[in-house]
Amino acid sequence: MPLDSNFKDERVAVDGNWSQPIGESSKISLGAGFSHEQDWTVASANAGISRDFLQHNLTVNLGLSGEYDHISPVGGVPRALTSTALRRRLGDETRSGVGSQVGFTMVMSRNWLLRANFNYDRSSGYQTDPYKILSLVNSNGSVSGSLHESRPDQRARKSIYLESRIGFRADDALSVSYRRMQDDWGIQSDTAELKYHFAFDDRTYVEPHLRWYQQTAADFYRVMLLSGDPLPVYASADSRLGAFSAPTVGIKVGRTDPMGNELSVRLDYYQQNGKDVEKGPGLLARYNLYPGMKAVMLQVGWRFGL
Repeated sequence: MPLDSNFKDERVAVDGNWSQPIGESSKISLGAGFSHEQDWTVASANAGISRDFLQHNLTVNLGLSGEYDHISPVGGVPRALTSTALRRRLGDETRSGVGSQVGFTMVMSRNWLLRANFNYDRSSGYQTDPYKILSLVNSNGSVSGSLHESRPDQRARKSIYLESRIGFRADDALSVSYRRMQDDWGIQSDTAELKYHFAFDDRTYVEPHLRWYQQTAADFYRVMLLSGDPLPVYASADSRLGAFSAPTVGIKVGRTDPMGNELSVRLDYYQQNGKDVEKGPGLLARYNLYPGMKAVMLQVGWRFGL
């Protein structure tokens, strides 16, 4: 959908965190953030506390966070599931959310570290993407119009994260992690990652890594709507809400200079594979309505101390 000619995407953000030890075994932390775009303003805050047990071999942490969003899309918030040609608009919208985390880090042995976290967050308010649309398709497979999408105004998510790190000779280390997430929109995702840190010497290292991600589609995900059918309450063609798998393979190389500064280069190859769960009518039956995506990402980093 062509955007308003005045649309632009510039983002300014600032955030800060403060932590303070309490005695020999506890620590508290506080943080806040603010970001602003032409059509989006976000304010957030977080607080956490951690405490060591078993002679500092076990660390338990608790955290809370909150966020408030003010959404003011270019042209106004569109009415859900109305024709894009009619340009029926409402005023600005808001969204708020709270989150919590509980977890622990356990020293299992001299060379083995185990970590686990459980997260739960809930948000309410305007969840719809004001710039996403759905195509109306007739029985021949031709597009007869388009509608603004519609999403529920409540969302709850929970996830569990497990990580194991094992050290070997010198500074070599193997990291294996797994994350399971599910929400009340019907999305379930699994993320597994394998990373190996290989130290050539005290100053140079190489980190090959492999990541696998997959998710199911939201209950209201629709690649299209058929003309003449009753409109659903919620519907979205956003591919981020569809079912897909996505492997990533990459490598990172870093080197530290005598002053302790580090230069690193990271190269990743990402491939997203959409899952074909619905055939289109008429001529659309010949086409893949869930195309994949490939990307090559290069990142250069410089870490230094003041």
